[in-house]
Amino acid sequence: MEILLEILSFLRSQPQAAALGFVLGMAAVLVFLFGTKLGKGLAHWLTGRTQRALRRELEALKARIAETEEVLDHVKDLSKSIWIQRPVKEGAPEARPLEEKSARIISVFNLKGGVGKTTLTVNLSAALSKMALTHLGEREPRILMVDADWQGTLTAGCLEGRDYRELVATKRMTDRLLVNDPEFPLEVAHATHPVPGLELVRLLGANGDLGTLEEIQLLKWAIGETEHDPRFALRRWLQSTAVQEYFDYILIDCPPRLSAASVAALAASDSVLVPVVPDDYSMNAVPILLKSLGPLGNKLGVQLKIAGVVVNHAPPNGLTMVMERKLKQLENDLEIVWKQRVGVYWQEEWVIRRFNGAALESGPFPGLHSTQRATFDALAEKVASIT
Repeated sequence: MEILLEILSFLRSQPQAAALGFVLGMAAVLVFLFGTKLGKGLAHWLTGRTQRALRRELEALKARIAETEEVLDHVKDLSKSIWIQRPVKEGAPEARPLEEKSARIISVFNLKGGVGKTTLTVNLSAALSKMALTHLGEREPRILMVDADWQGTLTAGCLEGRDYRELVATKRMTDRLLVNDPEFPLEVAHATHPVPGLELVRLLGANGDLGTLEEIQLLKWAIGETEHDPRFALRRWLQSTAVQEYFDYILIDCPPRLSAASVAALAASDSVLVPVVPDDYSMNAVPILLKSLGPLGNKLGVQLKIAGVVVNHAPPNGLTMVMERKLKQLENDLEIVWKQRVGVYWQEEWVIRRFNGAALESGPFPGLHSTQRATFDALAEKVASIT
């Protein structure tokens, strides 16, 4: 009886089931008053019919979900080429030439994960911020780090506790640029967060929300639901006068995939710095990466430079002779692919050896590692001289 009353209550909440609810109520009365086989049979029949209807609705819902997932998978497959195939519409922000900008924008990029992009970004930012550069009138440069990776490792590593909560609460996040948020502030102080321990370094953060928004923006753009081109989501703000006048270097930590955020990072950049692990799999992927950057840069209207290939996670005792030989070969291969010489920094002073931790002198990152400080200082000088 209780089961029938529950079913009755459910059916009454469904407008299309009002008639069935009345009949089922009558069956419940029969069972309660007479306990007849007729009443019980009618109740079982109606219950079974309701269950079958619900199962049909569930199957229909599953079919719609499967269809949506198929569309999303198709868009993901398209994403490997859609960045190049889709024409750039009139009105897209043009790339400002390097000579017209104050801040040099560098993407730290590799489609392979685990090569130390975040480690390189934060350590290089720390080293650059401590240099007194001649072209800046012997003053130390101001640095902006942009977290374009939905995993948010750079953000979580630089900020913790109250600082991280404040960043999220004030929405100083990369995803706001990706969705073309009209309320995103132009003022650097309101749009970015200071990094504890490095007074000249600021951060535009990221977390898991970025990954979701990337998928949504790509889907909307692919099917024509939005005119906002995600390829240029970062260019307009990073190349704005307010940002350019404040910073001297902007380093973008890119995800290990050709996502909306990484394409937007490349479209906004002057040059690309590629970290690589000294193994065959990682090194063989670099020429393929550079081969794709050329056409992509042309489509995005930017003449990307390769700031260099940095050897990361080298053995603690340094590179072996076999590794050095392969890196020399990589340098030759890249010159063929890129049509000009690409610096592969395999020499001892530029090789980043495997160690625990990253860059900052306070906070979650334990500080510029004593055995690595000279390496990142040398890399900073090299980057400053070629970008």
